[in-house]
Amino acid sequence: MARLKKFYWDVETAGLDFSRHPILQFAAIIEINGREVERLNWLIKPYDWANCDPIALEINNVKNIFDKTPDIFITQKEFYDLLIKTLGKYINKFDTTDKFYMIGYNSHAFDAQFLRALFIANGNNFFGSYFWNPNVDVMLIAMAACIGQRHLLGNFKLGTVAKSLGVEVDPNRLHDGIYDVEITKEIFEILSKELGLE
Repeated sequence: MARLKKFYWDVETAGLDFSRHPILQFAAIIEINGREVERLNWLIKPYDWANCDPIALEINNVKNIFDKTPDIFITQKEFYDLLIKTLGKYINKFDTTDKFYMIGYNSHAFDAQFLRALFIANGNNFFGSYFWNPNVDVMLIAMAACIGQRHLLGNFKLGTVAKSLGVEVDPNRLHDGIYDVEITKEIFEILSKELGLE
């Protein structure tokens, strides 16, 4: 029997352009057969803070954290190496049936592009050896679930959708990677039950 491997994840980035802006925070919850086996929460310094979008830095607060505690940050190369090492603990990249289901919020249009760019920047063209394609975008599932009710929501941001489903949300913690992953996971679990996905 195949093992069900889920990779709930989120990134905070230095801007909106995956070809120019690096990942500044990477967070994930790894779940195997319904049991959490590991949490990742890495803060990553860019090659040059000057190339970061000031609006992105204001939203995700990563630069402020760096200014106070630079020692907790890793380099972009260390981040890539750690990620590959971690993925290798759970996935046999040579087995085409052994991959993670990537589960994120707005991940198909946004997050996944940044992660693919990281792989390519490090000369790795085997992103698909670790993750099923397409990834599971919780935002799109939520949209399908609220057909006929979308007009009741002012926007479709993570916090708004979570609240509409009864998830308690601390607005001051949104845009912290690991918190967003926890909220995304909760939304996915609610929608999975409602829609009979599992």
